[in-house]
Amino acid sequence: MYPILFSIGNVPIYTYGLMVALGIFTGLLLFEKQAEKRGINPDVASSFAFWAIVMAIVGARIAWVIQYWSMYKGNWLAIINVREGGLAFHGGLIAAIAVGFYYVIRYKLSLPKLADSAAMPLSIGYAIGRLGCFFNGCCWGREADVVWAVRTRFADGLRHPVQIYDSLLTLGLFGFIYWRGKSTKFGGQLFLETLMGFAVVRFIVEFFRDTPMATEVLSLTQTYMFILFAIPLIIEIYNLRKGKKLEQNDLRKSSQKS
Repeated sequence: MYPILFSIGNVPIYTYGLMVALGIFTGLLLFEKQAEKRGINPDVASSFAFWAIVMAIVGARIAWVIQYWSMYKGNWLAIINVREGGLAFHGGLIAAIAVGFYYVIRYKLSLPKLADSAAMPLSIGYAIGRLGCFFNGCCWGREADVVWAVRTRFADGLRHPVQIYDSLLTLGLFGFIYWRGKSTKFGGQLFLETLMGFAVVRFIVEFFRDTPMATEVLSLTQTYMFILFAIPLIIEIYNLRKGKKLEQNDLRKSSQKS
C-alpha cells in the first residue's frame, strides 16, 4: 500500500486523492468531447460536469458514511475527511443523475444526449479512480491464499486485490461502450447499458470484497446492483419495442402506398 505518494515539505500528497483527481480530469476531458459531438452547448456542458462531480463526491461520501456508520458515529471530523478514501459509487451516481435532471429541466437539454455523453467518461474515470483505492488500501477484499493476494493497512491477513479486479473489469466496460456507441438503436441506450455494465461488474467484484452482507449469500451492495441493472433494462426493452413498433408501422404505410 502507498497511501502517501510523496510529500512537499510537510504536506503529504495522498495517492487516493491524486488518482481520483486524475480519473475526474480524464473523464471531464472526454465528456466535453462527447457533449460537443452531440451538439450540447460547451459552457452548459462544463457547468454540468463541474456540479455533477461536486455532488457525486458529496453523495458518494454520504452513502459510504451511512454504510459504515459504526466507524463514524460521534466523530464528525472523520465524516468530512475524504483524503484517505471512503466513497460509495452508488451514492455518487444517484447524486450525479439528480444534477443531470436539473440541467435537463433548467437548460432544456436532451436527456438522452446528455446521458450518452457521460457514458464513456463515467467508466474510464471510475477505472482510474479505483486504482487510488488499491494504493490507499481501502475497499479491501476478503482473505485469500492466491499468489496475487495483498495486504491492507485496514484489515489483517492477505486479501483479494478487489480494487484491481474492479478497475480492470470497468476498463473492459469502457471498451465495450466505445464499441457499442457505433450501433445503438435509440438515444440514451449507451448510458443505460453503461449502468447495466456497472451493475454486473460490481455484482461480480462483491463476491471477493469484505463488505456488509444483506443475506448469507449477497452483500448489501449486490442488492443495490439488482436495482441498478433492472431499471435500465426495463427502460431499454421498452424503447426497443417502441422502436420496433414504429418500424413496423412505417413498413405498413410504405406497403399501402405502393
